[in-house]
Amino acid sequence: MYKLMVSWDCGMSYQMESESLNPDDFKARTEELDKQMIRWTIEDEAGQCHDKLCKIHKSILAFMLHANKKE
Repeated sequence: MYKLMVSWDCGMSYQMESESLNPDDFKARTEELDKQMIRWTIEDEAGQCHDKLCKIHKSILAFMLHANKKE
């Protein structure tokens, strides 16, 4: 079971919005959240974050990778 976790307070906390057996079922909703610049993650049954991340998290990771390469 996968859970769509959404943060309404800029990443301070996340609440489960919905559950599904297939993480791709969240695609339409996550696209809406990205347009609103809302942070979200997808967790598996073990509570681990799925490889699909919101645009904000992807941007942060890209920045950190870029910064680490310069050092």
